[in-house]
Amino acid sequence: KIPPDVYGWNVVASSSAVDLSQNGLNMDPGEHILAISPWMGVRTTANVGISLTLATGINSSLAALRNTTVSVYDWHAQQYTRVITGLNTSSAEVSISGAYTSPSGEIRVRVNVVDDQITLTNIATRVHVP
Repeated sequence: KIPPDVYGWNVVASSSAVDLSQNGLNMDPGEHILAISPWMGVRTTANVGISLTLATGINSSLAALRNTTVSVYDWHAQQYTRVITGLNTSSAEVSISGAYTSPSGEIRVRVNVVDDQITLTNIATRVHVP
């Protein structure tokens, strides 16, 4: 298992405004791509198990959260796979297996915000390499 504290994240693309505040990562309606990358060298070409956790801020409207979707990039199929349809005010956690890490260990997560700005307060992942 590779624990979440060896991963860092950054926004690599966005179709609208994104900013980091004391409340968390604020994302306006649009499509946002997050890269979750290991701090240390992790190389894999095998399928892996991933546990992805996203927590949202209390200032996010429930309607905006319910219409938000989260997808993870499949590096073999070269397309995003939807893993969460609708968030809520508690943490969302999903466990998936597949080709979800690049050869360098990067995970790409697409967050599609539909109605109103949402705030992510925590982004964490665990990777299980067979």
